[in-house]
Amino acid sequence: MNTSFNILVKILKILTQNYNMSYTLVELKLTNVVTPDFYLSDERRNQAMILEALILLNDINWVVLNSNTDEISLNINSIN
Repeated sequence: MNTSFNILVKILKILTQNYNMSYTLVELKLTNVVTPDFYLSDERRNQAMILEALILLNDINWVVLNSNTDEISLNINSIN
């Protein structure tokens, strides 16, 4: 599997474990979404990988990105 797909899967696993919660980017980053398997030396690049995955998940309507609070939550309606 490629790195981007692995990040998507990890984010979805985190969000589905507590599907009624919202997470900030900092909280997702602290859960080690980007693991040493594909760790990049530049912190900004790590953050960019997570943001790109979140934007993709938002575009396909699987998550909701709240730009006012910088929170991410699972879109329960799209899972049904």
